Amino acid sequence: MDELGRHLEELVSHRLFRRCHQVFSGSQWRNALELHEFDLETRWASRKQRLVSVAMSADGTYMAGAISPGVIYVSTNMGATWTPGTTNTSWTTVAVSADGSKYVAASMGKPIYTSTNFGVNWNLTASPTANWSCLATSADCNRIVAGISNGVLYASVNFGGSWSVLSGSTNQTWSALTSSANGQVLAGAAMSGNLFYSSSAAQASTLTGTNGFISGGQGSAVELQYIGNGRYMPVSSSGPLWAN
Repeated sequence: MDELGRHLEELVSHRLFRRCHQVFSGSQWRNALELHEFDLETRWASRKQRLVSVAMSADGTYMAGAISPGVIYVSTNMGATWTPGTTNTSWTTVAVSADGSKYVAASMGKPIYTSTNFGVNWNLTASPTANWSCLATSADCNRIVAGISNGVLYASVNFGGSWSVLSGSTNQTWSALTSSANGQVLAGAAMSGNLFYSSSAAQASTLTGTNGFISGGQGSAVELQYIGNGRYMPVSSSGPLWAN
């Protein structure tokens, strides 16, 4: 099996390239693929660019494929056509919301990018500039967790508007992350061979602290920032909240 066949078999699902109806090897890959926009022959033959991450919407209509170094290609018709949608950089991972409207992508040496219009336009978030190795999102992409290679995990609950170190995460060489649909349950894998699990099920109120506690109604949410000495400061909220 040549270089093209190996990369595609390892990294590309049948559903991404819907015109590949079965697993091919060697030169048969070339005859099966019709995605001329990717120019796969040239890219893998040169060994300078790799397809490093793929993602899709819940129904498979909207797709994204990240090439490194290169751009992120997006498709809005189940892979029939592809369009480049980002700047050229060393992408490492990409995620797509369940409805296909939102995209999140990470790379080496840059902040995390997001798109709110099906991957047409991309913007830098307020995340740190880092060597991001993996990320995961809730179904709506509002909750994001991202891992730094040889670092900690960062989390955002507002589609990248603000970021904080994920409580309890440690320095690891993070290799993979996954999230439940609501973003409350996370799992991560590290190159050390360890698997990490975190559950942050919603609570009706915070624990009682020095100055009381915060409570809210159904659908309310609050983001807290640790400021030291066992104290937290609210930084954002939605829905009705009460200080008790």
